[in-house]
Amino acid sequence: MKKRNVEEKVEKFNKEKERKKGKKGKKERKEEMKKSLKSSSGKIKAMIVIFTSMVLFGDYYAYDIPYAIKEEFREEMSEKVPGEDEFNYMFDWLYTVYRVPNVIVPMINGYINDKVRDDERERKEER
Repeated sequence: MKKRNVEEKVEKFNKEKERKKGKKGKKERKEEMKKSLKSSSGKIKAMIVIFTSMVLFGDYYAYDIPYAIKEEFREEMSEKVPGEDEFNYMFDWLYTVYRVPNVIVPMINGYINDKVRDDERERKEER
């Protein structure tokens, strides 16, 4: 009987120990994440390079589209815009209007991200 009680206590102790292992500290979780990233970092880096290249290509492609149709646009607007300088001025405004949101939106997005992160930090500190 004593042997059985001792075995049960040892088993209970081991289960408790395993349960506590499941609750890892912040440092342990960071170390595990670093190890997992190191093992797959080559693939991740390659994917990041490929996707970044695709985004930049798409950005420049879309940015340069108006210049591809500049001559057709000039022919269409020749009746409404009398001079060459005035047409170029208006055509440059087309680019300005096209690009200004790309300056403003990231600032707004950054502000929103900061607010969300601050809220998450406050929630974690409350726990």
